[in-house]
Amino acid sequence: MSDSLKSLDQSIVELEALVRSLDDQSLSIDEAISKYAEGMKLAIECRKSMNEMSRKVNEVRQQAQQSINQLNHEDTSFRAPGNPNQQ
Repeated sequence: MSDSLKSLDQSIVELEALVRSLDDQSLSIDEAISKYAEGMKLAIECRKSMNEMSRKVNEVRQQAQQSINQLNHEDTSFRAPGNPNQQ
């Protein structure tokens, strides 16, 4: 598992724990605000990680599409009209 995915997974686990702790009625207002602020920071970090992963996936997809297009072009060139081996 990549470091960014581990980090995202860990951040999500921490964020879920913070949300559960905010349900605790015994928290003071100051504690609740502090946990809320911490949760918002984690949420921002999660979003940044997700954006980076999405960028990487799009990059890989574009590279794969370029390779496929190149292979398709080569295949079409190989089967040019008049080629006696053409099926």
